[in-house]
Amino acid sequence: MQRSDIVGSKLVIVVSSPHALAHPRYVHYKRHRRDLPRAITEVYVCFFPPFKIYKMQAWLVVACAAALAALAAAQKPGRFLSLPNPQKCANRPKEFNYRGHNYFYSGHVPELANRKVDWLDGRNICREYCMDLVSMETQEENNLIFKLIQQNDVPYIWTSGRLCDFKGCESRRDLEPKNILGWFWSANRERISPTNQIANGWGYNPWSQTGHKKQRQPDNAEFDINGTTESCLSILNNVYNDGIAWHDVACYHEKPVVCEDSEELLNYVASTNKGLRL
Repeated sequence: MQRSDIVGSKLVIVVSSPHALAHPRYVHYKRHRRDLPRAITEVYVCFFPPFKIYKMQAWLVVACAAALAALAAAQKPGRFLSLPNPQKCANRPKEFNYRGHNYFYSGHVPELANRKVDWLDGRNICREYCMDLVSMETQEENNLIFKLIQQNDVPYIWTSGRLCDFKGCESRRDLEPKNILGWFWSANRERISPTNQIANGWGYNPWSQTGHKKQRQPDNAEFDINGTTESCLSILNNVYNDGIAWHDVACYHEKPVVCEDSEELLNYVASTNKGLRL
């Protein structure tokens, strides 16, 4: 799949293909082809894989997002990931720190306290602060988030957890069965351990043992109700008399968020805003 458009003096070409999984590339070069209009001074070509299980350099990720955002502005409005706001990044809330990452709960930030948002808007709120929805890669980090929820009687939050069920994922046999092997942290593109196992270094499985269908999570329960896939990972606080636990939830539901520093976005803003204290 390829999309292109002229944005100001830039030609933006975005290629989205599962074939880019093995060789993600981003190319930016000055105009030199004679067949391009003279008004074009720069060309952006972004080979954007729909799902990655490894880390990419910060400038690659942000540049791809910038190209997509440019296309969104040039064509019809759509929903895309937000780029960071340097001033918001410099003044981002820092409620607590774990292993060099700052975190905050949106309910404790005055301008966000009364907001509940869907999963994508949750990511974008965080990204404007050079953060992203929280990713719990370790039991210690998960315990910190569970403690935050318990002590503040938070009913639920979004995390960056996402099911790979979008375009390009259908060719990934290593992600089958999806409900067990198809989950990943969208903030850093790290895979989540199989949902039916206790992960290495963990003493428990954070996925709930029950839910709407009285089955272990993830159970994709809403699909049986209205045909909507439960593709996003939320932490629920005893909603099913199951304590604080992970649940798969349809992404359109609105919830508060916990944001965590994004090294990729912080590095990008630092490199493009010399002297800015982050």
